[in-house]
Amino acid sequence: MSKYISFQQLKDHGFRAEGYPHTLHFKRPSGTSRGILHDRPGVFISLNNGPREQFGEFGPLKGLSPDWSEDPLKSVLLSIDAFNAGNEVEFWNSLKGKPGLVFAWEMASLGALAPEKGIYFDSAFARGTQGIPMNGLIWMGSRAFQEEQVLQKIKEGFRILKFKVGQHPLEDDLDLLRWVRNLPEGPELEIRLDANGAFSAKDALKKLEKLAEFQIHSMEQPLEVGQHQELRQLIQQSPIPIALDEELIRVENRRELLDALMPPYMILKPMLLGGLAACEEWIDAAKERNILWWSTSMLESNIGLEFIAQWVATKNNELPQGLGTGALYENNFAGPLEIRRSEMWRKNGN
Repeated sequence: MSKYISFQQLKDHGFRAEGYPHTLHFKRPSGTSRGILHDRPGVFISLNNGPREQFGEFGPLKGLSPDWSEDPLKSVLLSIDAFNAGNEVEFWNSLKGKPGLVFAWEMASLGALAPEKGIYFDSAFARGTQGIPMNGLIWMGSRAFQEEQVLQKIKEGFRILKFKVGQHPLEDDLDLLRWVRNLPEGPELEIRLDANGAFSAKDALKKLEKLAEFQIHSMEQPLEVGQHQELRQLIQQSPIPIALDEELIRVENRRELLDALMPPYMILKPMLLGGLAACEEWIDAAKERNILWWSTSMLESNIGLEFIAQWVATKNNELPQGLGTGALYENNFAGPLEIRRSEMWRKNGN
């Protein structure tokens, strides 16, 4: 269950639910650790009572999301049918084991019941008077494509860049970082790395030691999920601070995992981890252990991206976030988000 899904209140306000499949198409094929993406299938849950309609985004990724399936609409319809029938027990049962679906219903519920349409969480960001610091993601691809992205991000004002590593030979990754550091702006850039579990426990430390020569801020998920003993040792020995990412998926005992590994950082993806309420439980556990965190998006549309951004803005987290994916698609939805000098802003508070 999530405190952000108000089943009875939604029923009391006369909302009915529907599901609308919508596939987002990338402007150009985008390289990830899970292959080249051309599109991202998803389903939008609509809550409508006449005066107001609100959407919640469900967009699981193959090979990553626990609730991915060939037919995402079928998964969504179970919860929609239970909601429309007023069967709360069946509704909650339909969300079990489906973190992305919980996220979608949180978004729809909070938006439908918000005192002011479009304001999920009231803040200076939501009112358009404050931005959220961001890192700039450099997508995988050819060396020329990566250099092009770096130069463009620097031109746009980004001073924190995130690179995927481990998919190319290590020397290629090192050579790219060397090129970045030798740029006029290079020495002042903060560099984050993400291996998506690509390193083996046998040689991960040696690779991290070589990468550390380029003054790296952090390394996300160096090892495949589940190697806790090896990961704990690597966290203790690594010259680069380690951030947990995929390691957090499907974890029920959050404090036990953090006590076992004690990472410097963790990365929160609400659609992967079971929504905002689940992420807040991670944050509480992290604060108790002086573990820092930031949030990243998971290829959401502008609708889902704004929902996460409004939530993040209320957390007073000074670390730059990783939310800037809204410009990837040729058929994204219009929205008020824009990037200004490496910060995400909500235009005019609309």
